[in-house]
Amino acid sequence: MPSDHPLRAIRLLVNAALERLSGDFDALYAAGGRDSIAPEKLLRALLL
Repeated sequence: MPSDHPLRAIRLLVNAALERLSGDFDALYAAGGRDSIAPEKLLRALLL
C-alpha cells in the first residue's frame, strides 16, 4: 500500500479506537471455554 494511501490514516484511527475498547471487550469474555477470534481483530477486518 502506498505511503499516502487514505487507508493508512483510517487504520491509525481504527487501531486507536480499538485499543480504547480493549478493556470493554476483555470484560465480556468468559473465564473458560474455547478460544475465539478477538473482537478487535474482527472489527478491524470489517472496517478495513
